[in-house]
Amino acid sequence: MNKLINQKRICLYCKKKYIPNAGNQLFCCNRCSTIYRGLYPYREIPKTILKYCIQCSKEFLSNNKKKAYCSDKCQIIHRENSYKKIKKSKKICFVCLKEFNTSSWIQRYCSKECYLKNKRDNKNE
Repeated sequence: MNKLINQKRICLYCKKKYIPNAGNQLFCCNRCSTIYRGLYPYREIPKTILKYCIQCSKEFLSNNKKKAYCSDKCQIIHRENSYKKIKKSKKICFVCLKEFNTSSWIQRYCSKECYLKNKRDNKNE
């Protein structure tokens, strides 16, 4: 074995003596390595941000930049209300020429029966 691997070394972070597993090892463990390099400081307290709830406008603290609601209840209420706001437009069925309401911009048929009827007619042609 290599003489350098068997020699005891001193960890650059915690200054403990250790026997390296590889010739280029500088730290006694992964924890010391990550702390020393600052990739993930050990027990770092996440920064809390003061935010305002989209639904109730109440202040709340969060460590997540993307969080928009103070509670699950507000999130559910907001989503239910936003679904109600979807505008329904009137369209004319491709097959029976009846007028029908839909919130989809791609829907062409008033019912499944009309869709299937059109599908059957196109197969026969």
